[in-house]
Amino acid sequence: MATGLLPTPEQDQLRAVVRAVVADRARARREAIAAGDDPIAWKALVEQVGVAGLAIPEPLGGSGFGWGELAVVMEELAAGLVVVPVLSSVVLATGALLEAGGERAGELLRRLAGGQDRAALVVPLGLDPAAVAVTHGDGRLRASQVPTLGAAGADILLVHADTDAGIGLFEIDPGAPGIAVESAETLDLTRPMQLVSLDGVESVQLGPLDEGDAVAAVVRQGRLALAAEQVGGARACLDMAVGYARERQQFDRPIGSFQAVKHLLADLFVNVEAAVAALADAVRCVGEPRHDQAVAIAASVAGDAFVDNAEANIHVHGGIGFTWEHDAHLYYRRAITASSLFGHPRALDRELGRQLAAPR
Repeated sequence: MATGLLPTPEQDQLRAVVRAVVADRARARREAIAAGDDPIAWKALVEQVGVAGLAIPEPLGGSGFGWGELAVVMEELAAGLVVVPVLSSVVLATGALLEAGGERAGELLRRLAGGQDRAALVVPLGLDPAAVAVTHGDGRLRASQVPTLGAAGADILLVHADTDAGIGLFEIDPGAPGIAVESAETLDLTRPMQLVSLDGVESVQLGPLDEGDAVAAVVRQGRLALAAEQVGGARACLDMAVGYARERQQFDRPIGSFQAVKHLLADLFVNVEAAVAALADAVRCVGEPRHDQAVAIAASVAGDAFVDNAEANIHVHGGIGFTWEHDAHLYYRRAITASSLFGHPRALDRELGRQLAAPR
């Protein structure tokens, strides 16, 4: 991981490799969206980058990299809107297993590290992602339509459940009786989401019970990874807008030569730079006491930057930006949906305000 705001040479090399994979799969984006997956991109990322085990320690079969490298991957994948289960499996599920610890969790991490198996974590997404929507009684799990990422193609299904003694992480067989997985219709076409219902499903507990600290830690990791995605998306929208402003002619001049367009593009650039700085600070202070605050700031700044840049990108493109044939609307859909996955930027602002106002 970088010790400052500048990337390391290794991170630059990683970015180049991921960017090449993303560029190679760009033409297949629409097919992947229709299928809800891009197995070719996933295979390339596993073989060339080792993405599945990026955050898994080396003794468990992973590469043992840190958040600096994971943020690079998230940025580039979001810039290309690649349909792969990195957020669901590599960040959320892997993070939950690392928090749980124990022999069985280690076995599952070894399975994930090679990339042959994928995992999904049943954790509520939306306005209150830290809530636990699954109950555990009589050794069985029950829940109704929990919004979940990556559940449809998961080989390993993990669940945070509320028990009488505390909150714990449980493993269930995706094919077990009582599990219902329905496709959810969402605004974002590039990130499939499912509704998971559990009706008395048998489970295996992983790790000790706690008061919800593990859930909060996983949500924080999700926010940080999502902020990296939003930085990549905001930058992609800036690049698209600048490229079109250079090519599109009006009154025998590129539209980028007009002052109003110049000012708009300058604002998009400032959005990206602010988001990059906030993300780099959050990555740099992982493990420090102010990490929660830094992640909240990065998620808020990057979330606003992506939404603003995606909307402005459509405006720069004019009529074509609103059409199905153009990718501009896909970035806008991703930006709007991503801004609510782990708490809306305004909710994060209020949370940050409460933290800063709390007596020390």
